[in-house]
Amino acid sequence: MKVNDYLPSRIRVLSTLDRSKAEHDIVTRPLDAVLPLTQADCVHIHHLKDANQQDELFRFLFLKQCNQLHDILPNLFEPTADYTELLLPISFTDRDGIVYHLVHDISEADFDVVQGGQVEISGWLYQYSNAELKEQFYNDLKKNIKIAGDRLPATTQLFTPEWIVKYMVENTLGRFWLENHPDTEFLSHWHYYLAEPEQTPEVCLTLTKLRESIYDLDPKKFVSLIQVWAVDIYLFMTLMC
Repeated sequence: MKVNDYLPSRIRVLSTLDRSKAEHDIVTRPLDAVLPLTQADCVHIHHLKDANQQDELFRFLFLKQCNQLHDILPNLFEPTADYTELLLPISFTDRDGIVYHLVHDISEADFDVVQGGQVEISGWLYQYSNAELKEQFYNDLKKNIKIAGDRLPATTQLFTPEWIVKYMVENTLGRFWLENHPDTEFLSHWHYYLAEPEQTPEVCLTLTKLRESIYDLDPKKFVSLIQVWAVDIYLFMTLMC
């Protein structure tokens, strides 16, 4: 969000625009971040800055930013309780910490939507964050250990690369559109569309019934990257109608 300038305050939390300084921008300019701060919070911030407790200040502001984003995107950011804050020992100065590696090991271009990033990198990060849970799942399965339902997502919710998603959507929803609008210019933007071979009457009848069900599809029911590409095509179809 910060790379693509999506944060409400436009103040970077996990990095800095000024490469000459080590502090993240939110640590340097905490009161410019337009966070929901009380008078006591402001006093606490000044105390941490005066004491040069940068990691403590970063952690405090990081949680404030997450709580603010919960109000805007409640399905993505959960509100933090007092006890969960104690369990979040994040640091931007620790070179072995996740924040440092995230900022220094991965190019910003991989998160920049203008340069074709973010969707892919976010998906792979999600999948590999569940790698250990997935391995443990299969190890327990081999030992006939009962698997709890809350452990299934780590194994079944796998990231689908963008090219596979585009192939799927272009050859289903996209094909439906092209069959009714063969002269559309949108085809030039589809790199994974394949012309359908000649089918038997029985197969054609089955395909017709399947395509009729597209009218009942709700874009909100798609998942993640499939939703993104399907909604783009739905939007195009709407504009062309």
